[in-house]
Amino acid sequence: MDNKVFNVNGESRLQFNLTLKLLLTDQYDYDVEKFDTTTSFGRIGTRVSGYKFTYKKGLILYWLMDDKLKQKGVKPIEELVDNCPISKTHHKLLRKFKLALLDKDISKRVGIPFELLEHALWNWLRNFNEYDKLSLGNWDYNCDHDGSNHKGFRIYNESWGRVDNDGYSIAAIMPIYTWYGK
Repeated sequence: MDNKVFNVNGESRLQFNLTLKLLLTDQYDYDVEKFDTTTSFGRIGTRVSGYKFTYKKGLILYWLMDDKLKQKGVKPIEELVDNCPISKTHHKLLRKFKLALLDKDISKRVGIPFELLEHALWNWLRNFNEYDKLSLGNWDYNCDHDGSNHKGFRIYNESWGRVDNDGYSIAAIMPIYTWYGK
């Protein structure tokens, strides 16, 4: 879909998980059973292949990873997962994923499992500490008001369902402040 409109903010892990599922639902397959049985047809896992961070846009997710994007600073999503502490369950899933990538018969159909992706992205968000360097606008900045603010997230895209006019982008995750009145 080329005219996808997406803009959700929140604060909790559950909100993050559900928002990410909603974002990836229409275009990207997510089926753990298919991932476990590599003989199935079609794409296995999500189609998030790369990422890039900018202080202006946030963590931009990409559905394609190629040499041109690498030159623009886009990194394989596996790097984000590899730099994240994971549980034994996640470790087993990561091992299966990497082994599936080595299988030439299915490697083009294998995407990162949703649980690994969500865990790595949440870990990145929770450990982000450079809020003062972000270009936060309208409803995202640390507003001075008679209530309170908490660190949260906004998952969004821009015109034509992209971010930063990049046709290979899916959406971006921006660390933001959520506002609460008295």
